[in-house]
Amino acid sequence: MKVMKNIPRLIMLAVLTLIAVVFVIPIFYSVFNSFKSQKEILSTTMTFFPNSPSLENYLYVFQHGSQYLGYYVNSLKIMPLQGFLLKGAAQ
Repeated sequence: MKVMKNIPRLIMLAVLTLIAVVFVIPIFYSVFNSFKSQKEILSTTMTFFPNSPSLENYLYVFQHGSQYLGYYVNSLKIMPLQGFLLKGAAQ
């Protein structure tokens, strides 16, 4: 009898786990792609993990893309304001 009561809960857990995996896989894929070389990203064979991980893309962004650091700083400035507004809206 107790097993029958847990079946809907197990089904819900399976569905929520599947949804979590569907949403998390692209994030991991993007992070792993950031460690690939441009040649490896643009190749016709898709791999999830980089064959030879490198920080080449990060170096390029910090050396040539000065605007990205500004975007990051702006995000850090906005986050406390968003938290304050969301906390006030929740009350």
